[in-house]
Amino acid sequence: MALGAAYPDGSLVGGQPMIGLAGWSTDWFGPDFHSFPSIGTWDTIGGGAVESGGSQPNGVLEFTPNMNVEIQLRTKGFHWQLRNGKRLWWGARLNLQDFDAMSWFCGLTINDDDILDGLPNDIIGFINTSDDGSIDTISRKGSTSLRDTHASHAFTADNQWRDLKFIWNGHGRVHFYIDGAEVQLYSTNPINVPMKAAFEFAAIVGQVDTAWLDYFYCWQER
Repeated sequence: MALGAAYPDGSLVGGQPMIGLAGWSTDWFGPDFHSFPSIGTWDTIGGGAVESGGSQPNGVLEFTPNMNVEIQLRTKGFHWQLRNGKRLWWGARLNLQDFDAMSWFCGLTINDDDILDGLPNDIIGFINTSDDGSIDTISRKGSTSLRDTHASHAFTADNQWRDLKFIWNGHGRVHFYIDGAEVQLYSTNPINVPMKAAFEFAAIVGQVDTAWLDYFYCWQER
């Protein structure tokens, strides 16, 4: 997927910046600055383990929340905004080892230590709060929430992968994709709100389960 031009006018004339995009991508291969939770970019909130799964092909980050408590990984900085006139691309690839026994959120949000039990005022991404394999799109601005379930793209078995992506077009709309298919369009979104990238997981009551995150990226136009 083309993310945009690194050199907006094809040269270094006219006062154009050298780099047109801000952000990063990671496959969780190892302890580089952006991709390892014990280094400065990320905070871990809640109870459980977040660790690099070195034995998995392509590199994954493993989330194992403690019994009856959520685990959250989020960036320390509020790097991301859905800004007017500036596009943004967010994506991640998710695997639930027990698809009908885990709730989760992946996306952008303001600070909130417990996303799943009490939705933050400003949030956008993909979510499940019913431990049933379903995938919802969500965009919430203040007290206004948009949320839809996409049953035809749900997790239906253990150890399945789903590619999740949303694109802010810079002009009021966010397009959501699951496994490359567009599933939703929202025109009410948390615009011009500084947000963090966040991933949160919680197993069904009385159980411990694991989720894998294959990659993550988020880029925005400067």
